[in-house]
Amino acid sequence: MKEAGLLRKTALIALIGFVFSTFIGYLYRYIITKTGPEIYGSFTLALSVISFALIFAKLGIDEGILRFLSLYSEEKNGKKAKKVFITSVYIVLFSSVIFACGIYILSDFFAKIFHSSDTGYMLRILSFSLPFGALGLVFIESLKAVKKASESIIIQQFIERIFLITFTLILFLFGFGIYGVLWIYVSAIFLTFFLSGLLLFKTIGFYKIKSKEFIKTSKLI
Repeated sequence: MKEAGLLRKTALIALIGFVFSTFIGYLYRYIITKTGPEIYGSFTLALSVISFALIFAKLGIDEGILRFLSLYSEEKNGKKAKKVFITSVYIVLFSSVIFACGIYILSDFFAKIFHSSDTGYMLRILSFSLPFGALGLVFIESLKAVKKASESIIIQQFIERIFLITFTLILFLFGFGIYGVLWIYVSAIFLTFFLSGLLLFKTIGFYKIKSKEFIKTSKLI
């Protein structure tokens, strides 16, 4: 009965979060259009490259950790859960940093492909969001695995979106233009990474893992 109530609550929050996030997404893009059609087009291209790279950077580990962390949490096998989590973080961190560096270095190449000089500097700025975005998704899925789905939705679809739209609007009104928009986007991704990671560590106590376990786990990579 308790689990059914929790499921209904989570489903309701997810629905509201989806509607709210979609609305903010449209509003956000409307604001970006005020920078002009050329800048908006370049921003859309740059964001598409980052989103595409994110799919590969996380290597599907966010979905895998949802399954295995749920399993080990149900079995109350804390040691295995910690090893799975930390190994996943190492792999995603390594992969996402490589992709971020690659995009940063090849930003001008992408700009030539898209015939848009603005895309180059946008990719260089947005590339900083890639490691935080990839790790943030791992943390979000980990929260779902330990029955903190409602909290993960609140962080990702409410707090991140409110931060994004509020500060984008403020910087835009103060004349920061597209540069302000780009850095606020990176900051919003970092915020989700930070809050989800903080909540996750406080929930399952991974911060208490011993240094020897870190060394042993890193050898698996």
